[in-house]
Amino acid sequence: MSKRNKACYIIGTILIIGSIILLATTFLKAKPHDDRQSITIYYEEGKDAPVSGVPNKAPDEPLEAPSEAEFIALACVESIGTETELETIGYNMTYVMQVITAEGGTDQDMCLACAQALFNTCVKLQAKYNPEEVCEKYQYTQPASFISDEARYACEQIFLYGNMYEKVEDATIFYNPKYGWSAYHESQEFVCEINGVNFYREVTK
Repeated sequence: MSKRNKACYIIGTILIIGSIILLATTFLKAKPHDDRQSITIYYEEGKDAPVSGVPNKAPDEPLEAPSEAEFIALACVESIGTETELETIGYNMTYVMQVITAEGGTDQDMCLACAQALFNTCVKLQAKYNPEEVCEKYQYTQPASFISDEARYACEQIFLYGNMYEKVEDATIFYNPKYGWSAYHESQEFVCEINGVNFYREVTK
């Protein structure tokens, strides 16, 4: 290789590396995901399943570059079901997803509502217990042997991506009157009803 060609090669390499660094820096400086967004479920015509993707964005809207918080959330999502799950997330998300599956099955609204009520309980307890511990201590349904797509989506959006299902507001408890009357639940503040299940805001112990 001649000296001239060698110099051109070196300069070209430097320019390529500089471009990569510039793109990476710009990408990582995307606006942080600070506020919890509400979740809106979109359905494609002729399909029963909800469109997966970013909450509050229709399927044809352009997506913004992922923020640093979203990179972290993605790492947590990738760890679910692996040996690094506990270390990455801090609790057994697989177990939580199985509980939400048992509570909501394949009903997307119900899974989102139950996951939000669980999150609200953690907030009310000032993070004294994580979601897994709340499921165990507060008599949630025993975990299913599998994870439904709807439960996975709900848990990822609410616990990992920091979005919220506004319909249940700050409700923390719920039950289905069809399976028996609960004087305690009925004595609390009613928030909403979703597919036969009533959600309440606790006002007394």
